[in-house]
Amino acid sequence: MNAHADGWPSDETTVLPPRLHVALSPTDRAVAYVQQHYRHPALSLTDVARAAGVSRFHLARLLRRLTRRSFLEHLHALRVGDARRLLARSTLSVKEIAAAVGYNDATQFCRHFRRAQGMSPGAYRRLSHARIADEEQSLPTLRA
Repeated sequence: MNAHADGWPSDETTVLPPRLHVALSPTDRAVAYVQQHYRHPALSLTDVARAAGVSRFHLARLLRRLTRRSFLEHLHALRVGDARRLLARSTLSVKEIAAAVGYNDATQFCRHFRRAQGMSPGAYRRLSHARIADEEQSLPTLRA
């Protein structure tokens, strides 16, 4: 298996068993690869194209056609979606969440999060916790 200097696998067979790899379309292979690896900060269109067995230019066109977003827009959307779940349900700091979803820089994460959600990660966490508290208060209590 080939690997980058940082240990990141670069061989598409590390993603899917060989039989499945052949049966899937390049788009399906690319989507599966991105789903499995979007948390890795160094994930690039070149890595995904290699795993899908197509050129990066062809893959960029395929992904745009499928998702109506660029590769990076799709990648950021996946990361922000994962971050929303973590902000609502964990006690990790914003910096820890940024690292967990694939951002090396918490400032960059906050910028992408704010652009996607219209609020900062901290504001999203406070709003989510308030909603959860409201839902818990509105649950009917059982009386004996």
